[in-house]
Amino acid sequence: MDTLAQLLSELFSVSIWFLSIGLIVGGITGLIIGIIKQRIKIVLFPAILGSFLGTLTIAFVPLFSIPGLVNGGAYAGVFVLGMLIVLVPIGSITGGIVGGLSSLQMSPTRQRRIFRIAIPLGYLFLIMGILLRVVVFKAG
Repeated sequence: MDTLAQLLSELFSVSIWFLSIGLIVGGITGLIIGIIKQRIKIVLFPAILGSFLGTLTIAFVPLFSIPGLVNGGAYAGVFVLGMLIVLVPIGSITGGIVGGLSSLQMSPTRQRRIFRIAIPLGYLFLIMGILLRVVVFKAG
């Protein structure tokens, strides 16, 4: 039960982080693409979802799958901060651009189908990374 509690608490806290990052960066990216293409209403929500997914897959999955970060001390914090400074902007901006541009190219039903598959798949990768670190490496 301790592993399940740790998994759920990490999933909840990380979800809040990449939801807030996705809203801010995806909103700005969607507004910029929407102003350029003159379709703000069509581009905004897919850009936010794309930024959310980009932040999830590119930034947080690698961070939460590294076994030495839990008991690593101060050096683990320095390593995490360095990775966050690099990976979060790359993931959120790339995901926002891909999501915004995909809304201009694909039909809304195809977009929904892709996002319905991508969000559970991203969370599955995150859960597998956390469980790998907690259970296999006994870091938690």
